[in-house]
Amino acid sequence: FSAFLTFNDKGECIARRFAKSIIRSKARFTYEQVMALINGRNNAGIPKRQVAAVLAIHELAQQLRKLRFAAGALDLEVPETEILLDDYGEMTGIEERPYDESHQMVEECMVAANEAVAKELWGRGIKILARLHEPPDPERMEMLRADLAAIGVKCGDITHGRNMAKFLAKIKRHPLGRTISVMVLRSLKRACYDARNIGHFGLAKDYYAHFTSPIRRYPDLLLHRQLADFLAKGGGRLPQKILDGAAKRCS
Repeated sequence: FSAFLTFNDKGECIARRFAKSIIRSKARFTYEQVMALINGRNNAGIPKRQVAAVLAIHELAQQLRKLRFAAGALDLEVPETEILLDDYGEMTGIEERPYDESHQMVEECMVAANEAVAKELWGRGIKILARLHEPPDPERMEMLRADLAAIGVKCGDITHGRNMAKFLAKIKRHPLGRTISVMVLRSLKRACYDARNIGHFGLAKDYYAHFTSPIRRYPDLLLHRQLADFLAKGGGRLPQKILDGAAKRCS
C-alpha cells in the first residue's frame, strides 16, 4: 500500500490518496549516508537527483516535526542502547543508538501516513482500530508534581499538552533531564488500541492509527484490509464486536 500525500509550503497536508502499488527501488541508504548528505557531504558519490530527493524529504520532515511540537506533541525520546557482542556471544560493551535527523525523516513519514489513513476512514464514518492515547489523569499529574518538587523541579500545570511539551523542552538542559523525562513518561496513560475513541495525546493528533507495519503488527494488517475494501467497493466497515475484540487482544 502507498499513501500519496501532498503538502503545501506551510507543511499542511492538502491532498491524500491511497493505492496498492509496486515500489521500484532506485537507491538504498544507511542512516549514516543520509546524515552525511544532510550535513553537506557526499563522499559516496550519490547522484544529484537522489541527493535532492533526500534533502527535500529532510526539509519536510523537520517542518512536520516543528508543527507537531508546536501543537503540543511530547518530545519523550528516551535514548535506546545496543548491546555489543563478540564472535563468541560475550558482551563487550554498550552503545547508545543515535537518534538524529536521518531517523526523524522515517518517523515523520510514518506518522504522516498513519494519520492520513486514520483521518480518511474515521472521517468517512468507518470505525477502525485506532491507536488511542488519552490525556493524563489529574491525580497522577499531582503525584508527579510532588515527586518533581522533591528533587527541586517546578513543573507548573502540565495536565495540558502544550504546557507539558514546554516543560519537557525546558528540562532537556537539566542535569537530570533524562530521568525527569522517564518520570513524566511513566505518569502518562499507556497508549492502547480502541475501536470507539480516537486521538493521540502524546503526538497531538486528533486522528491516529497504526498502518505502516503490517508485517509485524496485526492492527496495521486489519487497517490495510479495511482500506482495501473501502477503495475497491466503498466498504471497509467491520462489526463493532470484531473491532472491540481485536482492540482488547492487540492492546
